[in-house]
Amino acid sequence: MMETLSRGLGEVLYAEGKNVLIYLPEIGNAMLNAEDEEHLEKILPLIPKAVSEHSIVTVTDRWNERVSEILGYHGSMLCSQACYTRGEPLPVRHKDIRQLTVEEVPYVAEHYHLGDEIYVRERIAAGDVFGIYIEGKLCGFIGCHNDGSMGMLYVEDAYRRQGLAASLEGYLINKQREQGMIPYAHIVNGNEASIQLQERLGLNLSDPAIWWLYN
Repeated sequence: MMETLSRGLGEVLYAEGKNVLIYLPEIGNAMLNAEDEEHLEKILPLIPKAVSEHSIVTVTDRWNERVSEILGYHGSMLCSQACYTRGEPLPVRHKDIRQLTVEEVPYVAEHYHLGDEIYVRERIAAGDVFGIYIEGKLCGFIGCHNDGSMGMLYVEDAYRRQGLAASLEGYLINKQREQGMIPYAHIVNGNEASIQLQERLGLNLSDPAIWWLYN
């Protein structure tokens, strides 16, 4: 939550102790934490209508049913949040990593299945997607989502188990650190390969997990 504020992506709509509502106006998402039902009922009327068309992040599942009812959501996704807070940069074994251009939109859209081609094009146009090349061939990528989190990580089957994913994430972590950011990612529950990668790279995993609620 605080990282979205430091990056200028979010604005505080409610804050009392650990009870917080942050709105990301450019993308229509919100982040919510309520310690008890009294504060939840204070927060709910403050959620902008635009959020019902997008998604909201909650820190506890106690309020998922109530929030989904108010906003008309039908889907939920449990995630662990990972963040990198160490002072030293990460080693990047594979050096040929480049910012992708609109020419690579078809490639990324073909292999990234949590967003459509419009979203992929938007992220690439924003300069937030990077590809890894082996002998001049594009064989994977990583990106930064519009909420500031790292994601979109993909490596072709033929190039896996060679450390390319670690190089991609290490590259993006180093890049964000140089810009004064705290790199973080949301890992979908059950994605053990990604969890293990975060642990190998030295990221801290959140406890408790967080929930994405969406329509």
